[in-house]
Amino acid sequence: MTLREGLIADAGVGLAAVGAGALNLHAVQTLLNGSEPSEALYQEAGRLASDNCSPVTDGRGSAEYKRHLAGELTRRALRRAVARAAGSTAREA
Repeated sequence: MTLREGLIADAGVGLAAVGAGALNLHAVQTLLNGSEPSEALYQEAGRLASDNCSPVTDGRGSAEYKRHLAGELTRRALRRAVARAAGSTAREA
């Protein structure tokens, strides 16, 4: 992820161990690219991540728990990625 003029660019979001097809979440990437970072955006991205995965219940947790984690960890990762991108943009200026 990078920031260009305060907007998210080049966002890539992938999940693992939450079902087939979740490796690359195009719906989340489309939402993010061109958007201004905000908590509301992170919440929506997390919701999309949860909705677009299909985990199975196994010894590591229930499908419901894994779906919750997919959303929560997506939100956390986005906050961190934006903070890092903002820091690198500030250093380049």
